[in-house]
Amino acid sequence: MARPGGQDAADSPMDGLIHSDEDSCIYRMGCRPGNGPQSGPESHLIKTLKHPEDQAAQQRLRREYVITCSLRLPILFEPWDFTCEPCWQFKLADDGWWPLSRELAATGVAGLASARFFAIALALVEALQSLHDQRLSHAALALDCIWVHPHRPGIKLSNLGHAQLSPPGQTHAAAYQRDVEALSKILHPLKPDLEGLVLQGETASLNLLRQRLHLAAGLEITLSRAVPRQLPERIYGRDAEITALLTAYRRVASRRHTELILLAGASGLGKTAVVDAVEQQLRLQCPPGVPPAQFIRCKFEQFNHRIPLEAIIQGMRQGLGELGFEEALASVEGQGDWLRPTPQNRPTSESVQADRLTLLAQWIHSLPSPEHPLVLCLDDLHWADPASLQLLENILALEAEAPLLVIGIYREQEVGPQHLLQQTLSRLSGVGYQTLTLSPLTLDCFSHWLEDILGQDTAAIAPLAALLERQSQGNPFFGRQLLLSLHRQGQLVYDACESRWRYDTVAIEAQLPEEALIEFLARQLATLPDTTQLALQLAACLGNQFQLAALARIYPGSNPNHSNDSLLASITLEIELWPALQQEFLQQISPDRYRFVHDRIQQAACLLLPGSAQNRWAIAQTLLSSLPWAGRDSQIFETIDQLDPAWHLVQNSKRRAQLTQLHLVAGRRALVNQDYAAAIRYFTRGLEWLPSNAWEEHYELSLDLHEAASAAEYRHTNFYRAASLADTILEKAQDLHDQAKAYEIRIRLYVAAAQHDQALDLGLDFLHQLDTPLVGGAIGETAALGDISNLQKIANLQKIAPLALDDLANLPMMTSRRHLLMMRLLAQLVLPCLDARPRLLPSLVNAMLRLTHDRGLSHDAAVAYSALAVIHQDPIVAQQAMWILHQLNAQERRGQVLLLIDTRVYGWHMPLAEVQESLAQTVQLSLAGGELEVAAQAALQYCSHRFLSGAPLPGVAADCIRYQDMVETLQQALPSVLNQAFQRLIAALRGQQQPGNVGGTNPPSWWELPASSTGSTPLALPALTFLESFPKGFCFFWAAILAPPWQRFLWRCITATASRAS
Repeated sequence: MARPGGQDAADSPMDGLIHSDEDSCIYRMGCRPGNGPQSGPESHLIKTLKHPEDQAAQQRLRREYVITCSLRLPILFEPWDFTCEPCWQFKLADDGWWPLSRELAATGVAGLASARFFAIALALVEALQSLHDQRLSHAALALDCIWVHPHRPGIKLSNLGHAQLSPPGQTHAAAYQRDVEALSKILHPLKPDLEGLVLQGETASLNLLRQRLHLAAGLEITLSRAVPRQLPERIYGRDAEITALLTAYRRVASRRHTELILLAGASGLGKTAVVDAVEQQLRLQCPPGVPPAQFIRCKFEQFNHRIPLEAIIQGMRQGLGELGFEEALASVEGQGDWLRPTPQNRPTSESVQADRLTLLAQWIHSLPSPEHPLVLCLDDLHWADPASLQLLENILALEAEAPLLVIGIYREQEVGPQHLLQQTLSRLSGVGYQTLTLSPLTLDCFSHWLEDILGQDTAAIAPLAALLERQSQGNPFFGRQLLLSLHRQGQLVYDACESRWRYDTVAIEAQLPEEALIEFLARQLATLPDTTQLALQLAACLGNQFQLAALARIYPGSNPNHSNDSLLASITLEIELWPALQQEFLQQISPDRYRFVHDRIQQAACLLLPGSAQNRWAIAQTLLSSLPWAGRDSQIFETIDQLDPAWHLVQNSKRRAQLTQLHLVAGRRALVNQDYAAAIRYFTRGLEWLPSNAWEEHYELSLDLHEAASAAEYRHTNFYRAASLADTILEKAQDLHDQAKAYEIRIRLYVAAAQHDQALDLGLDFLHQLDTPLVGGAIGETAALGDISNLQKIANLQKIAPLALDDLANLPMMTSRRHLLMMRLLAQLVLPCLDARPRLLPSLVNAMLRLTHDRGLSHDAAVAYSALAVIHQDPIVAQQAMWILHQLNAQERRGQVLLLIDTRVYGWHMPLAEVQESLAQTVQLSLAGGELEVAAQAALQYCSHRFLSGAPLPGVAADCIRYQDMVETLQQALPSVLNQAFQRLIAALRGQQQPGNVGGTNPPSWWELPASSTGSTPLALPALTFLESFPKGFCFFWAAILAPPWQRFLWRCITATASRAS
């Protein structure tokens, strides 16, 4: 393999300029023998740039070198010694070739003998065929690119800097056609005088031949042979989806409104290909009367949640171009800076984030025009970050006359009931959207596909079609890879003599193993050259998309410390990756950036990584030593995946602790990305790496790992494992501050099991150990719900009063670790206190306010003011709680604060429609923050608000069933039981005779309500008995939760019903 070198050609005598064009010059050089191992032939060509600072010319020269090194075809010069210092140039092996243009300039067209003409023409046709066989079109064919030898047959081609590789899955017939057209333009002026080649008596026959070629019949014969050989570029089995998208575009273009279309389906079913086909029609083949579209495509990645809106901004930059993107930002009334990503280390307040999202939505609405509607494609929407999903809501909520079609693509099997995308789509149900679900292709689709490719009838290809359909299970991506593999292995060959494809279905079926897609792709990757496999394996460690510079830092043998060395290393890697490009495993999206055609190919490349622990350890060491800390964080998952198989090789305890720290970093990032299964995997491996004396030797690391693992297990609803880890922390922690998070997990677990009394007892005991100043002596009280007026009396007795907003703004930030811990535990006890011991609430709020007013503001102060707003039923105090949220950007408490003020304060001062919209948002925020109990209660309250606001009962019932699945997944006992009873009420009101047909399944044993534990949650069991005996009283039950005047009446009804039931 020719590799770029650094030899300067200054010592080589120059024979003269051979060729010159607008970018480069080619000289013939004389090289003295004996100049070292890279001295080359005694005579060679050197191609150099005219303007070394021209970046576009640099890219073309670099691309020509990569292609000629990679292909190694006889029609191309052999390159060597690429260098960019002192100028951009490389050398070409030469033994007397000259540009055809120079020969014609010397001899003239008339001097070109007919035999010479036909030899050159035939050689040109064969050369183009050789390029096209490599999926490459020259794209710049001219006389200057054709080189001939005065004493040898054949030709050579140059100037491949414009060459284009056909995209994966496409025939690129248009580019090949341009090459043929360029060839005809070259040969036509050179054609010899055919009449001089024949005898005078044969002139009449020659004229007859010419006339025949000009007749329609002659043209028909030619076309009848050419047309069947053209492979149609179409997508099989997706006509309905393509038609639906085109119809939606016409609607958007004519009515000038915004519309959302979702494409759902499993991986590899062709969701992106459907959008590709629509884009081609709307941009290149737009039907008459339909304005051409402008496309912007944004693709989300699995571990890319850290920078909000990154995929959106990147898609905008690529879709509009860098210059167009900056101009568009500058046009937003000087507010374009708000739309640029915020650095990770710069905190952004919630209000600023909301303003950015609103402004960005308005800006996107300003991009389309009646002449050019906009199609915004959001690919892999199941991996979207929360800010991008909120932006999607804002785009669809704006009422603007903008022709905008939003296409969302996601994998339905990865979107569960508690997924953020599912919650977003639930809120968008009022806006309205259409979902197109792609199913596996049928046998007929495979048959039509093979008919077009192989040119045979249905009966002939039926066995092969059935084999591919069965082996791929209707997955078109898998089926295409299978067919390509058969061709590469020689089991599907073209018989040129009979102009047909030959294959043996029985032999293919016998040799084709039954394996999954990943294993099959890994086997195909294993057929690539070893150097290409190594480059792909390391590239897979960098993600679905990667830059050559990043790959060069970890590729063995490269030393990209100098600018010239970095460029040469990147060029070497381009050469190594070329076979993967040709076989459609990779796609080049920019000169220095590549992407795997499908994420399954990336996974297969990871599967090919050397299996031995030593090899994995070497790769991990390379990643760790080559990547800077910033890049190390972005590639943390790939690095850890190489470390795990080799963990037993690390004997040094200090080194093991450092690598365990990497597992902690990876798990925390996965936790932020809400990939709880991955977080648990990294935390568990980190715990396994800890030595037996870790709590003595590495106390902080052990504590951090146990705390993070317990939180991840809780969020993933592995409650038993979370409790076990929390118990370990309580046993090993050295002081109360280190035990705090274990107490938080334990309290959450009690709430999940509807054990509110136990949760309060545990929390109050911990607060007592911290010497928290609780006022009122109500710690042991287990009173029932009680009136809000009673709570107000208690609050007045304890002199609980909020500060004015100006006084709040002047408070310092709380810094004491002990007082912050008190505030956090007090805030966590508010919700179980409302359910089990409401008269204790004033004491909790009093303690929180005293701490806030004396020690300063904290995130938990927002909970204190929201609870105070509940006691006083004061919207002004609720606004103060929201002010604290926005001012401190207290995202982790936002769900709890919204739940309190929306359900117990704003419900009587705002339209219910606005409240239920906020509750739907609270569900999503709480799920993102890991507050499972808040999310479950918000879902329950959302359904009740929908019911009380007069929404149609079928819609309310559907919401209840949808949220029931989510609540049961979260394993929250009380909301699940109440929601099921609510569904029975709705079924009875709808006249259904079988009200037991409700959503959800039997609750798991973790949170079954104990039959004798009526004191655990005083309201729950009597209320359920009341509902079972008198379902229509359920409306009074929910009204009483929101309306203080109804509480006393409701409690009498519940008490009477409970006494009769007993």
